[in-house]
Amino acid sequence: MTIIDLLAGTMLLFLASPLISMRKKEVHFERMRNETMMIGNILAEKQEIISRRFNLSGTPDRIMGTQDSVVPMMFRDIQSTEGPKISHMIQMGTYFIILPEIYPGMYVRYGVLNYADSKYMINNTLMLKDLVLSRLDELSRTDSLPTRNHDDPERCRGCPYVSACRQRLIE
Repeated sequence: MTIIDLLAGTMLLFLASPLISMRKKEVHFERMRNETMMIGNILAEKQEIISRRFNLSGTPDRIMGTQDSVVPMMFRDIQSTEGPKISHMIQMGTYFIILPEIYPGMYVRYGVLNYADSKYMINNTLMLKDLVLSRLDELSRTDSLPTRNHDDPERCRGCPYVSACRQRLIE
């Protein structure tokens, strides 16, 4: 192995490490006990929320509220003991961006992602917001959206691209 090979390998590891750390640490999620209860009132259930500023929309399964904060919740009927799926985290990040417009003055510290076999608290981090906004920027610079690979309207409801998608199955 030459110095150039070593430097190239180090550079590759350096470039890949943000992706690795983003999935495991930087986005910051914690596994919750399934019996953990949410304190607060139900503010909305399956209600579309829209950001005029970012031209984003989404439909959290539930929004809980306390005196000074709101908590978006997502329920998925799939198993995920390996940790939250990145697409679900991006969807949660979308809610983190939209909710301050809907509930001004309220904090959005975290969201809850509830799978069939596990529950995760997804923290509202700057890195997650940046990931959502960079994906949105990519979409705005190109006409090519991901090609729909299903015929299920429910999957469209949960898709982070639904507001811009010309192939969506829902209105």
